[in-house]
Amino acid sequence: MRKNDKKQRRSLLFSTAVVITGCLLTAFYVNQEMPKSEYEVDLSQLSVEQKQEDLAGDIRTEGAGVAKVTGNDVQNPVIAAETDAEKNTAKDGKQEITEPQDGTKLQTPSGTDQAEQQTSQSGDKTKQDNTEADKVQSQNDADEQQKDTSGQQSSTAEETTETAAAVLTFSPEDGMTWPVSGDVILNYSMDAAVYFQTLEQYKYNPAIYISAAEGTPVSACAKGVVKEIGTDAQIGQYVVTTLGSGYEVIYGQLTDLQVAEGATVARGQVIGNVAKTTKYFSVEGDHVYLEILKDGTPVDPLQLLQ
Repeated sequence: MRKNDKKQRRSLLFSTAVVITGCLLTAFYVNQEMPKSEYEVDLSQLSVEQKQEDLAGDIRTEGAGVAKVTGNDVQNPVIAAETDAEKNTAKDGKQEITEPQDGTKLQTPSGTDQAEQQTSQSGDKTKQDNTEADKVQSQNDADEQQKDTSGQQSSTAEETTETAAAVLTFSPEDGMTWPVSGDVILNYSMDAAVYFQTLEQYKYNPAIYISAAEGTPVSACAKGVVKEIGTDAQIGQYVVTTLGSGYEVIYGQLTDLQVAEGATVARGQVIGNVAKTTKYFSVEGDHVYLEILKDGTPVDPLQLLQ
């Protein structure tokens, strides 16, 4: 049985090999004998109409908004238009100005005209700057002149006050009148501190405080010249008069002044009214502040008041 099986296998393999060899020989023979002309296509024989049919559906019309076909490339009409415009307007490195379609010609300014125009503009700007500079200079001159005038007036007023004060003389024997009628609520004290109720502390006192109702007229203690008018946080509005011989009188807590700096006031002349007292003396109440100086040093007013 085994010998028969081997013989059958050999017969089968041999038959298969013969069949495959025959197929290969047949295919080779057919390929060699088949005419090539039946399967080759001569593209040169294609007519223009056939090429147009092959390109059916492609757009060939050139114009605004239409694609342009060149061989296998499709050119964007917008890009093509921009490229043509750039080439037309950039010849020889000079930019050309496109003329309107209505036939009107545009005038291109020449180099000379442009230079003249720039020169004119520069000249106008220079004139404007000069004008502004002149205005500023004029304003500065006016301010300087005003300052000089104010300084001269102030200097003149001081000289007038000093001249008038130099003519005046005062002697302690001449005495002084009371500026208002009232009680002394705080005495002069430069040797010992006195108690200030509103401030709740002891202080040296270079003046006297004379009680008086708000609105009461305040008169000058002696003849003198108004040296200074001002306002202080503690004594309110004040007036300083020069009596001569080194004496000065300071009136404080005033309002409705009736004198001006440089004016000469007579003994008993009203210089203002009693004001509402400042917050530093709210407990003491309304009053007149009276301080007397001799060569800049406070003296006791009670020694001079009669």
